[in-house]
Amino acid sequence: MTKRIVFFLTLLTLSIAASSQPIDSLKVLIKLIQRGENDSIRKEANNKFLSGFEKLLHEKDAFTTKFDSLKNVSVITSEDNKIRLYTWMMPYYDGSKYDYFGFLQVKTPTMDTLIQLIDSTASIKKPESEKLVPERWIGAIYYKIIEAKQKKNTFYTLLAWKAKDQKVTQKLIEVLYIEKDKVKFGYPIIKSGSVFKNRMIFTFNAQASMTLNFDKNFNGIVFDHMGTNKNNLSQINGPDGTYDGLQFKKGKWLLIRDIDVRTKWQPNENLPEPKE
Repeated sequence: MTKRIVFFLTLLTLSIAASSQPIDSLKVLIKLIQRGENDSIRKEANNKFLSGFEKLLHEKDAFTTKFDSLKNVSVITSEDNKIRLYTWMMPYYDGSKYDYFGFLQVKTPTMDTLIQLIDSTASIKKPESEKLVPERWIGAIYYKIIEAKQKKNTFYTLLAWKAKDQKVTQKLIEVLYIEKDKVKFGYPIIKSGSVFKNRMIFTFNAQASMTLNFDKNFNGIVFDHMGTNKNNLSQINGPDGTYDGLQFKKGKWLLIRDIDVRTKWQPNENLPEPKE
């Protein structure tokens, strides 16, 4: 580490220590994580942010604090107020890589815990089929949480965004659930034809834009159908003008192809059966 970086980080540490409000320190750090002039500064800022944010999240009212001033940290809470997720990313200076970080808070009658999420994307060989845990997590930025029940079980379906590098972006449909007071990611309730998936991952050109969100009229998740070119990654996956969707029926997310987004969808037991 150069003398210039050491000097800069020393000044940063003194500035943070002098701050009267912990949130002010975190605001300084999150900006450096995103815009620091080199990777060493960004990594050091992220290490300090992790430590400071974890300490703040252990405070009594943290679960209900909005943290709106932390502009690059996504905070989402389940409707039943049992799950809260905090996620952010650290982009490398040259744009070649993005690392993801997060915390999960759980408040249930039998659990009251804060868990760090560890990005293990590089070691996950079958991302759509593996069951994962917070310590082995597909790093991403969560922006929507949808509750769905199967008998006595509650599944929290998460929608997420993930930059891979300058060329490739992903969006994810992830399933979080609690089993015997253990948080797990991935459960085979997403049905595409005869195939069940633990999660769905869409990979597309970083210059393209993909819709993936919950639609109240459709009463389910609606997303762009992505065209593909398997021979050239720089050309694969952009919206082709059609839409697919998932509706939760009989304890499963069922895939419905070629939906008309102009239709004012209502819950309907006579919807077409899912097809490949």
